[in-house]
Amino acid sequence: MPRLENWCIVIDPDFSPYTAPELMKLRMSGNIHNDEKGRFADGEYVTTSSLREIDLNKKIARTRNTTYELGRMSASYQEWLDENDYKVEDFVGKVSE
Repeated sequence: MPRLENWCIVIDPDFSPYTAPELMKLRMSGNIHNDEKGRFADGEYVTTSSLREIDLNKKIARTRNTTYELGRMSASYQEWLDENDYKVEDFVGKVSE
């Protein structure tokens, strides 16, 4: 299973400020390791397709075609969350099926 290290949750770049928040699509960015499909070099920085599920207890994230193991969260992302009074769980509920 591919693993994302130094990951963060990001808004889909095609997001329009006029789109309703509940329709916002989220992705993850981070350094990929063990890409079984051979698309990316170990450690390459990638952005996933839209997220379908994030399970922080199982440390996995799923897109339409790939399940990722979640390694360490980005330290700068954690700082941003802390500075803005967010928790990563605040975004997990916004993942669309």
